[in-house]
This record gives sequence, structure tokens and C-alpha cells, in this order.
Amino acid sequence: SWVPSLLVTSYNGSSAARRRLREEICLSSQPPHVVLTSYRTLFLDADWFLTRPWSLLVQAETQNVISAGSADQIRTLVNLKAQRRVLLNSGAQKANPIDLWNTLYLLFPGVY
Repeated sequence: SWVPSLLVTSYNGSSAARRRLREEICLSSQPPHVVLTSYRTLFLDADWFLTRPWSLLVQAETQNVISAGSADQIRTLVNLKAQRRVLLNSGAQKANPIDLWNTLYLLFPGVY
């Protein structure tokens, strides 16, 4: 590990496994610094993710959510309680005003 003191939790697995992870995270005296998950899993357990405060939200491959995501998925991402947000795109942003607006909306939900 490049930062040995960094606590990282991979949030995935069956419904029962994720429930155990949620309990461990909530009951831990030292919650993880980083929680890694997929969009699919985040949307499955959106209620839990939406109740927690996050210092930093890093979203990878956001162009896929922006162009193909449902309004509910985008709303979920916007409603996550994050102090800071970083979006990572693997390709060039399309010259589409709606996609650009959605990108800005994900970055600055209180502004757009």
C-alpha cells in the first residue's frame, strides 16, 4: 500500500455481505477513509449512501452515467452529501449542451 495508514473498504458482494459491511462501517471507531464501490452497487444501496456524509466523492467514468443514466441515478449522485467532488472521464466530453449541463450539475449541485 502506498499509504499504509489509509483504511480502504471495498463495498461490494451479496446483499447480506453489504449489510455486514454497512454495520461494520457504522459501528467502527475508525471508519474507512476510502469506500470503493461500483455505480451499480451504489444505486442498489443508495438509501445508505445518501445518509452518510462524505469528505470527497470521486466518480469515475461519469460520461457513462451522464449520457446513459436515468434521472433517478443522476439525482442520487447529486444528493450524496459530499464536501468536495471530482469527476473522472476517460474520453473527451461531447459537444452536447445537455451533457455539459449534467456534468456541471454533478460537480456543483447547489449552483446548477
